Amino acid sequence: YRKANFGQQLPYSLGFSGNMIHGFDVAFSEVQFDAQSKVVLENMQSETGLVYAFSTWYNSALSFAEDVDFTVMNIRAGNQYLDDDPSANELRYQAPNYKAQACGIRIHENDEYPVTFQYGGDDASMFKQTCVRGITGCDEDAYDTFTHLGTVHNDDEDFDCDAMQMSFLLDNADGLEEHTDANVMISDWAVDVSQNKKQYYYILAIVTALSLLSIAFVALCRSYNNNKDGTQSG
Repeated sequence: YRKANFGQQLPYSLGFSGNMIHGFDVAFSEVQFDAQSKVVLENMQSETGLVYAFSTWYNSALSFAEDVDFTVMNIRAGNQYLDDDPSANELRYQAPNYKAQACGIRIHENDEYPVTFQYGGDDASMFKQTCVRGITGCDEDAYDTFTHLGTVHNDDEDFDCDAMQMSFLLDNADGLEEHTDANVMISDWAVDVSQNKKQYYYILAIVTALSLLSIAFVALCRSYNNNKDGTQSG
């Protein structure tokens, strides 16, 4: 996802809303994956926002028969800033800019509405999750937790995540080129939230100062007129 949301206003940074990707969502539902089912969630990328490949929401029940092939690979959240210094991203992703979470399997539940998983053969190891990267993991403060279920292989010698990403870019070069202008627009105009906040506060300070001056001027005029009337009466 590379397009900016041009309807944004301060204090949001351009390109930091309307930027979330949810690949496969299950909410308040019962879903059964039959034997030999094949699910592939791959190459989901947001330049600035979060990416949940597979999301299970409250009060859902999922069952997996034997021999289900479930693959999650090459998920990139905040792709434009993944190689930037963490301190720069801490400034960039201050509120209201939502941190770019990357999550292979994201579970949303509570005590009242739990999410359940049942397996006909294997356990959670049946989920093949590789190369899931983001500014942070499944939660804002979980920088190294890229799934709520099973294991993500990001640094495994059997998987070269950079090569996987390069292969994706080469295979989709023509399609990605169509979005170059939008991507450049984000690069040029996605100002850090700290700068946006300064502009916002400057404007707010100027408006406040003008309002106070107006109130003071009105009060001064009234005081002058009252004194003038009192003098004339005397």
